[in-house]
Amino acid sequence: MGGSSLTKGAGFAAPTILTLADSYGPERGFIATVVEALRARGYNRIVEPCAGSLAMAQYYLAAGYPPDRIETSDVTLFSAALGYAVTGRDLRDLDIKLDGKPLPMTGDPARDAAEVIFTQALAKREAASKIAWEAAFAYDMQTRKEQHVARIERSIRELANRIRGISFELLDIFDHVNLVKDDPCTIIFAAPPSYKSGFERFYSTGGRLTWREPSYTLFDPEVHVKKLIEDSANWKALLLCEQFTDRAHMHGTPVYVRRLRCDFFIFITANHPDIVQSVLPEDRPRAVAIAPERRVVPLPVPVISPTEDITEQSDIKVVSIGDNAAEYYRELWCHRIKGGRAQKSVAVLVNGKVAGVIGYNFNPVRESRAGGQFADAILIDYAFGAPHTTLRLTRLTTMIAASREPLRYLNSWISARVHRAFTIERTRLHEAKGLRGIMKLVSREREGSRYRLTYACEIDESPLGQILKKWLQKEKLWQKTSTKVNK
Repeated sequence: MGGSSLTKGAGFAAPTILTLADSYGPERGFIATVVEALRARGYNRIVEPCAGSLAMAQYYLAAGYPPDRIETSDVTLFSAALGYAVTGRDLRDLDIKLDGKPLPMTGDPARDAAEVIFTQALAKREAASKIAWEAAFAYDMQTRKEQHVARIERSIRELANRIRGISFELLDIFDHVNLVKDDPCTIIFAAPPSYKSGFERFYSTGGRLTWREPSYTLFDPEVHVKKLIEDSANWKALLLCEQFTDRAHMHGTPVYVRRLRCDFFIFITANHPDIVQSVLPEDRPRAVAIAPERRVVPLPVPVISPTEDITEQSDIKVVSIGDNAAEYYRELWCHRIKGGRAQKSVAVLVNGKVAGVIGYNFNPVRESRAGGQFADAILIDYAFGAPHTTLRLTRLTTMIAASREPLRYLNSWISARVHRAFTIERTRLHEAKGLRGIMKLVSREREGSRYRLTYACEIDESPLGQILKKWLQKEKLWQKTSTKVNK
């Protein structure tokens, strides 16, 4: 179900939560297909600046490239810690300090890298601890440090075993590509930050964590992606550049495109697109078609403020909304959501402002004659709340989604047959903490590295005012238990 509220439920899972996302699965698959095919054409080296979590190295190795022909680089402390661990170097050489004091090191690269990554994440959370869910993250990390560090260390050792032999250097993207641009046997894959000062803003610890940083360009995609593409026009090396942007700000010739939301896409461009197109499988089109723009339109009322005062006297109601309005709020609050449109969408208004959006699927009820576990239940496709500094509006939206009032907007035949609500979560964890106290877990299935969790509950027949009151009472209790985080 999920949501983008600033106060969503806290948890600390895998090291990937500490870094900006690398390429998504479909993009990784595309790159893997291309580099494997190009190896047969004489390309024998892969260079990846902005390598992030070094995840792509596994794909290059699987495509047949020797580890000593895979070069990676980056300029962030996160990537430096991983890169040094994978290449067996001593992290003490990075001169890392917390609050002016050297960070204790053991001399074991994997253990030290885990400590660095954990410390950076904790300092980042503590720097933002005025936000309730950041404070909750910090408290969890402080109280279970050894468990978290051990988990990160295991992941680093597993990664090191998979990609052992590759190289990593602390290099600016332009410094690295200039070293290899004239090699006609080199593929450069670059996935630079998608917004200005992306690394600096994401990893900010408020100056508490310092280290021996390399010199690098403060990356601005508006300026530097364009420069990268223009510079590469005459390179002998093949450049593949991943860009998260709209069509107006995409630079170069795309050889791959996937829509993320509305008019926002993942593009992969190439400085020699004819070479890439020539090695693509026969079932892939020779030219990239960009789907026409979809227009999404918000409601004629404002979104609730992150500091809005919500009380038991606040006005609350639900209104039926169309697909375009629902998609607008989904994209506004949950940028990376996948999947199609709901069969029916409803907005939650608090004090006349949009505070949440709900999407329903009523096929289980429509097909009730066939029986099944949820023949009397409606599927909540999604329930997202607006960001708020102290209140979890996604929980309020979810509680309303599982109540009778919004179901009145469905046709009467379906509404009369709905007595329960259910939702399906796919997560790395064995439970969805955001649903605690709202729905009960009725099934848990393993799907590879993830869980498929099904939650259900009885339809709440209470009026919206009563639901608002129950939610506020729970929020006050939650805030009391959270205050210890800031002590």
